[in-house]
Amino acid sequence: VVSNFGGKDGAVIAFDVETGDEVWASSSDGASYASAIVTGFGGPQQVVTISAKAVVSFDVQTGQPGWRYTFPQSMMHHNIVTPLSVGDLVVVSGKGRGITALRASSGGDGWSVEPAWRIDSLGMDMSSPVQSDGRIYGLSHQDKGRIFSLDAATGEVLWTGPGRTAKYASLLVVDGAILALTDSAELIVLSDNGKSYEELARYTVAESPTWPHLVPIDGGVLVKDQDHLSLWSWFAGQ
Repeated sequence: VVSNFGGKDGAVIAFDVETGDEVWASSSDGASYASAIVTGFGGPQQVVTISAKAVVSFDVQTGQPGWRYTFPQSMMHHNIVTPLSVGDLVVVSGKGRGITALRASSGGDGWSVEPAWRIDSLGMDMSSPVQSDGRIYGLSHQDKGRIFSLDAATGEVLWTGPGRTAKYASLLVVDGAILALTDSAELIVLSDNGKSYEELARYTVAESPTWPHLVPIDGGVLVKDQDHLSLWSWFAGQ
């Protein structure tokens, strides 16, 4: 279990899941709101996370620092979006800072990292993206919240949905569809067609705000609103 802890100095710490013992700890720039991910591109498996100042990587087994890409937050723009691993890229975003795909590689002189592509027309604030079949789906903070799809290899915008969709949405990929649960308790089911915004269904799933993330289970999803936890099931052909 790996987490990026805050405090005056901050640290990324790995714990043994069976015992809770500390396995390794590496210094950090202080925590952000983003979660850590594990990816294996370019060499050994790495933990990738966003600190208060940069996108950083660590060797999963030893905690040895790998590559670093400066990505500072400010008083107005916090680092909230969890990085997304797609192929040999790590996609990062922040409010007012567009979307950037990073490509890291290791060699005799150590790690190097550089942007593979960047777009400024879209950006993510609090909602983390998902990927399906080489496409990235996310919620842009522009236009009061607009769901979008990008080509992961090039950053080309494939489509954008209507504005004023949501302030926040948690996203999941299911068979042939993208689920987006908005903060206003609307569960939007979108086609994973890669061509256009196609809304398959829309449900109101609670009577109070739904900020927690959707939790997938066999045959459905768990939805947490302000006061309740509910199970929503789906059925083939419906």
